[in-house]
Amino acid sequence: MIESNNRSADTKIIFAAIKNTFTQMHVVILLVLGFFVFTSAFLIVYMSNQRVYLMRNLDKLKNQQQILQMNHSKYLLQYWYLRNYSRIYSIASDKLHMHFPRNKDFKEAAVITKPSPKHSWKTT
Repeated sequence: MIESNNRSADTKIIFAAIKNTFTQMHVVILLVLGFFVFTSAFLIVYMSNQRVYLMRNLDKLKNQQQILQMNHSKYLLQYWYLRNYSRIYSIASDKLHMHFPRNKDFKEAAVITKPSPKHSWKTT
């Protein structure tokens, strides 16, 4: 009798241990699943906020890109104008110096064309 009581006590202990391990495993499994659910929900919310943030920044970047393109076209126009203006100016100055000599010759021409002291501009 004592042995049967011991066996039944042993089986009760074994079943209790099995039950405890299963409940502990259920708790561990529930904790792991809860962790995954929480992290996935957090990541979904975080990434959706990041998407909104990125879309806003993308709009800002598109606006900045349009501004840069406008400035670039403005500077291209200025460069084209200055390049053509300098080309026209160099052609005009070459034609001008054909009629009026440059540098040293121009100084000599200025000395030659200076009015003599006999012919003063003042009335005496």
